[in-house]
Amino acid sequence: MWKKVIGFGFLGLVVFAVGILLGHFGITKNTSEPEWVGDVTQDIDESLIKEFIKEVDNKRIEDNLRELTKIPHMATSAGDKQLVKLMLDRWGDHKTGLDGVWTDTYKVFLSFPNKTKPNSAIVVSENNKILHTTQLKEKAYTKDQNDTDVVQPYAAFAPPGNPKGKLVYANQGKISDYEFLNKTINLKGTIAITRYGGAGRAEKAINGAMFGVIGVLVYTDPKDINDGKMSDINETYPHSWYLPPSGVERGSFKSTFGDLLTPYYPAKDRYVIYGNHRDSWVHGAIDPSSGTAVMLEITRILGKMVKEGKWRPRRSIIFGSWGAEEFGLVGSTEYTEVENPGSQTMSVYDNWMKHANRSSTLHGVIPNMGSFSGAGSDYASFVHYLGISSMDLAFTYDRTKTKARIYPAYHTAYDTFDYASKYIDPGFTSHQAVTRTAGNILLRLADSLILPFKASDYTESLEKYSSTALEVFGNKLAANGIKLDSIKEAVKQFKTASSKLEQEIQNVEKNIEKNSPLKIRMINDQLMLLERAFLDPVAFPDKTYFRHVIWAPKTSSVSTFPGLADAFAKADRSNVKSDWEQVKKHITIVTQAIEQAASILEAVI
Repeated sequence: MWKKVIGFGFLGLVVFAVGILLGHFGITKNTSEPEWVGDVTQDIDESLIKEFIKEVDNKRIEDNLRELTKIPHMATSAGDKQLVKLMLDRWGDHKTGLDGVWTDTYKVFLSFPNKTKPNSAIVVSENNKILHTTQLKEKAYTKDQNDTDVVQPYAAFAPPGNPKGKLVYANQGKISDYEFLNKTINLKGTIAITRYGGAGRAEKAINGAMFGVIGVLVYTDPKDINDGKMSDINETYPHSWYLPPSGVERGSFKSTFGDLLTPYYPAKDRYVIYGNHRDSWVHGAIDPSSGTAVMLEITRILGKMVKEGKWRPRRSIIFGSWGAEEFGLVGSTEYTEVENPGSQTMSVYDNWMKHANRSSTLHGVIPNMGSFSGAGSDYASFVHYLGISSMDLAFTYDRTKTKARIYPAYHTAYDTFDYASKYIDPGFTSHQAVTRTAGNILLRLADSLILPFKASDYTESLEKYSSTALEVFGNKLAANGIKLDSIKEAVKQFKTASSKLEQEIQNVEKNIEKNSPLKIRMINDQLMLLERAFLDPVAFPDKTYFRHVIWAPKTSSVSTFPGLADAFAKADRSNVKSDWEQVKKHITIVTQAIEQAASILEAVI
């Protein structure tokens, strides 16, 4: 089997559109009495939030998405440049625009296909007779797929080459899959066909290379994404949301995120940042334009409030339209209660509780929130590299009705306005609800006198990680003379510090007018800097950009501190002294990080 991978790599100009609403205290005012005297103790105006929620218009969001998805807009393309202009025009509007709008442009290394030598895979017999050749483009059902700017399916950042070898099926391309095959098959010189899921795109190839595999094909299995549906006569798009047979999921085959040539950059401070990536592999109706459509509606309403003199945020808000996310989060790295859609009686919170909840030792049954343990989107560099508290907010489909691992048109030529408006959110009421929810959160982050963070919630995660480590690793660690006592004590210290801080916050909130602005600023700094205490620049030397010792990704399936989990798994397999020393190292890293976090919460004037 031949696997031809032809790629261009060059420096592309990635543009970030940035808009800002300046904070109330960032503007000089000519008054006889400093305005901060009255404003500094003013907490969030709840009527403002109600006005915002009332203003959200689902029709405007629909119009936004229609405009955003007219043409394909892969990073640095003509379509991408048109969207930059659209963002600048919207954010610069004299009636609903922001205080300031600008673009930042960076030269970054991107990967594009060679149009004259497209990717192809050819199956040949032993006497070199061609048995099958893959299609070069997806079948057109609407004019969207026939757009000349639809990029052909390709594997971004995959090295060019023409490998030839026997084809082997390697399931999801995990290390365990290759290990299983290697027991009975000599994988050297083979080409592995793998299905999406289980391991990242790049990992499927990297894992295979360790066993001598010279090429990898990645495909979308109908069972994983289509509930087994395969016919475009009556089962798949354009008849339903399921992916047609010729659909191909594009993607980046990098093992890291950010620009490969400039892997680190300095952080800039005190803002609330709301962003969404702008680029897509093709039209990108759901990924990413649904998020941009929501952001444009948020900025329209908030910009209008500012222009009309009704409101100005306590903290400056930066809105970012990131470029080149699909190439590995390059853009972002370089730089609730509302009514539930489709229901007149159930709130977003109640719906969340119904479909995704968990039991909390602190709060009982609560809505479940996942953790940022990977690099799935633009939050990655903010959380893992800079230690900035982040949130990734979205509606998803009812997973009791489908087994699809992601919406079926993901990263294909079928992710269009037509697809989104017919099968994802007819009427755009879910877009409206997520706009209201996101705006509610944004206003509270920007305007609350004291940041709405609860440090004690971190205690629950730390205690769970600590107890899991002891339960799963304890006996074998003890057999090698290693203890987890230091982590346990550090968690106790953190728990005490977080409880004291929250008691202090309650006291301040009861007597706001009696507390100095400096005291409130100090508390906010403690809450804001807490996440950064968990950063360690040398914790994961083999993982570019990952420095967060709690949320970094891991290969181990044990739900505990990632560095410790992976180090233990390696030492347990090898039983080599140097590997057990690495386990000790990660116990120290975790202990110091938790102690540092506790000390931030203990800080006093």
